[in-house]
Amino acid sequence: MSEERFRILFDNIPPWFTLGIFNYLHKFNAVSVHETYTYYFHMDGHRMDTDRPYEGLARKYLSSCWFTKSVKETIYDLVAKKVVDYDIDGVISYILYGGKISSGFMPEQRNIIEVEYGVPSLLLKGDMVDPRDYQDAQVKNRIDAFFEMLDKKKK
Repeated sequence: MSEERFRILFDNIPPWFTLGIFNYLHKFNAVSVHETYTYYFHMDGHRMDTDRPYEGLARKYLSSCWFTKSVKETIYDLVAKKVVDYDIDGVISYILYGGKISSGFMPEQRNIIEVEYGVPSLLLKGDMVDPRDYQDAQVKNRIDAFFEMLDKKKK
C-alpha cells in the first residue's frame, strides 16, 4: 500500500469467510489499526498468570471482561479509548446475526462515537461463518460510500 490516508478500527468478529474485506480497505489507502475482537480476551491489559489459572480466570471474568460492564464502560474500553489512542478516522462495526451480546449495543455505540468523538461509523450486518446472506457488492458499495464521506470530512 502506498501512503496511509485513513486509520480504521474494525469492531467485533469479522466475517471469517471473506477476510479480503480488510484488503479492500487498501483501495482507499486505509488500514485497520485496531480490531476489538482480539482485545476481548485481554481487556485488563495483562496476560493470564498460568501459575494461578483459576485466580486469573476469576479476575478476568469478574472485573475486566467486556460483558460484565455497563454499555457505556464497554463502549469506552473497546472503542472510544482506542479511537483517541490510535487516532482513528472511522469505525467499521460488524453486527452479528447470532451475537446479540456482542452486537446489541452497536447502534448506541455509533451515536456516542460520532457525537462525543466526531468519528463516523459504518454498521455492517451479517454472519461470521455463513456466507449465504453476504452480498459482496452491496458491502463494498456501503464501504465505498463510507470512505467517500470520510474523504469529504478529511478535506
